Amino acid sequence: MRPPSPKQLAEAEELLLAGRVRVVRAAAGRYLAEVQGSEVYRVEKRDGEFVCTCPLADYRPSWTCKHIAALQFVTGDRQGGETHE
Repeated sequence: MRPPSPKQLAEAEELLLAGRVRVVRAAAGRYLAEVQGSEVYRVEKRDGEFVCTCPLADYRPSWTCKHIAALQFVTGDRQGGETHE
């Protein structure tokens, strides 16, 4: 998976600071969250990969969106996608 860009990381941080990330379930390396962007998107990690219901997932499925990056910030779990250092 393509790592999030610096812009996506900044937008992910803004989502967190605005309280727009809600973890619904977390257990044994599996996560489910709702992230409020322009709409509420479902983000989860399953089978070792992060997936999101946002349009970027359809348009560029190998990219990490800001919603996934936000969940990765919350969980500290970067597996299934690298990040820019």
